[in-house]
Amino acid sequence: MKKINNNVVVCLDQHGEELVAFGKGLGFQKVPYELTDMTKVTMTFYKLNYQYYQLLKEIPTEIFD
Repeated sequence: MKKINNNVVVCLDQHGEELVAFGKGLGFQKVPYELTDMTKVTMTFYKLNYQYYQLLKEIPTEIFD
């Protein structure tokens, strides 16, 4: 895990995929540590695979509206 600030960390999920996790006080702990209380996580962001991004571009904008 890498601290960005007290509320944002870069970490690995249970499958080894890197993600950015947001949550109050997530970055306070001494690293490395394992986050066991998932209720602290309010938002996560995964890196989008380029192939998925290309597929999204093929969906008509009317569907998203």
